[in-house]
Amino acid sequence: MIAVCDMGPLHYLVLIGCDHILPRLFDRVITARVVVGQEMSDPQTPEPVRLWAGNPPPWLEVMEARQVEDIPSLGKPGVRGDGDRAVISLAREVAADVLVMDDRKARREARRRGLRLVWTLDVLDEAAERGIIDDLCERLEHLVDRTPFYYPGKKESHEPLRDRTGPDRTGPDRIGQDCPTYFRPVPKSVGQSCSMRADRIGSDPK
Repeated sequence: MIAVCDMGPLHYLVLIGCDHILPRLFDRVITARVVVGQEMSDPQTPEPVRLWAGNPPPWLEVMEARQVEDIPSLGKPGVRGDGDRAVISLAREVAADVLVMDDRKARREARRRGLRLVWTLDVLDEAAERGIIDDLCERLEHLVDRTPFYYPGKKESHEPLRDRTGPDRTGPDRIGQDCPTYFRPVPKSVGQSCSMRADRIGSDPK
């Protein structure tokens, strides 16, 4: 299974010490060069992320898309959205099975192009279900309390995380419809083990 990863998921998995789960879940893990070389290496990026980007693990394939599609809704090239455009184009070129991406606007554009999508929270939950990590609640608390992780739906609702199972939230149809054969439809360990509220979570890193 081939996964292409956007900046956000890599950024936050590194910060909570969970980047190692990616090669355990996917046969190939790919990202765009602009993600590692520019976005994750930005001086304002947390030091652990910059250090990781400066010496990526051997399992991460850093590639250039042959042709990056101009997607106006993602912002002006060179100013905003370069990583999103690059990973969307790259995912199409390599026929990725999934695109790991959290940015909602970029996800809409990716979905319009027929790409199958998963969220960072889905990846964490699947890793917990497979026994790759055994401290999911602690990892999620780290996301909430020590990073500016953006939670989809935060602006619309203050429902508990375990209850957010509607479209484009934490579950079920992100996995159930976007990539039905890969991960379980409902992230049970997030919903049943951890009672965290969406209003505790901060802002998107982009």
